Amino acid sequence: MKKMILATFLMLATTMYSQEYSKFTLEPSIGITQIQDVYSFSFANYNLGGRYMLNNKFGVRASATYTQSLENYYSANLQGIVNVGRVLNFEDFTKAYTILLGVGGDFTYLHKVHQPQIFRDNGNFHLTASIDNLYKLNKKIALKASLNIVTGINDIQESDLYTTNSYGINLGISYTLGNKDHIDWSVKDTEPIIIDSTKTIIEKPVINNYITKVNDSIYSQNEYVFFDNNKYEIKSTGLNAITKIVNYLKANPEHKITLIGFASNTANTTVDYDNSLSEKRAQTVFDKLIELGVSPDKITIQFKGKDLDKTNSSFDFARRVELIVK
Repeated sequence: MKKMILATFLMLATTMYSQEYSKFTLEPSIGITQIQDVYSFSFANYNLGGRYMLNNKFGVRASATYTQSLENYYSANLQGIVNVGRVLNFEDFTKAYTILLGVGGDFTYLHKVHQPQIFRDNGNFHLTASIDNLYKLNKKIALKASLNIVTGINDIQESDLYTTNSYGINLGISYTLGNKDHIDWSVKDTEPIIIDSTKTIIEKPVINNYITKVNDSIYSQNEYVFFDNNKYEIKSTGLNAITKIVNYLKANPEHKITLIGFASNTANTTVDYDNSLSEKRAQTVFDKLIELGVSPDKITIQFKGKDLDKTNSSFDFARRVELIVK
């Protein structure tokens, strides 16, 4: 079993690749295990787990536990994980705390060592569930407090077996593998953007300023790319605005463009968060311009954070990037 668990962790480590967010964590912890109906005893346990998140809401975890009791008691489990903090938008009131819920299967192995004359082994599969509280300390480490439940534990008695449940309370850390921020704390929607090229759906007004210099026929055009709340993905209307700018710059290579990112003036976000969000919005538009053939030396990026000129009634207009041709 130990070889199988080690091989699993090695496979997870070697399959890491370059991506926008880190998705792997290594999660050691220690704690106590309480067997139901055996209230006078609590046993120390030692746990090591590895978790991989498919996106910022869902993932899987494999872990192994050794419980220090009168028996040799080992368990290994595989769980599906739900990041409740992202599902319920905890980022609206905290950026450093989330809850992970896990449900899956557990295999336990017990061998009674204090009575070697009775050579009885017992291995069984069970249902298991877990609740993890994560508090982010920095980019790499989060504190973890967990409650783990395993149903139907079979314990060895001299006469026969009986079935009960076990509860584990553990303290440990969640250590991010890789150099990027972990996707646990990402508030962006990681699903791919699908653009229907057969039709255009106008969701926000696109405002254009046209300045014509009659003497030399130089035409300057400004565009706006709008975003959803707390998001920085480009929608189809924003792609239309970017395409207009790209076509204009290709036809007028002597011109350059300035990108200015903004966030809405909401009361429940910090200055650092809005600065970061407005910067990410400007960077997303920059990346799209490069992808469509605009030279990077023709682009200047600025970000302003909260748009203090916009009131609650104009939050939709505040969440934008301005594309200013010069």
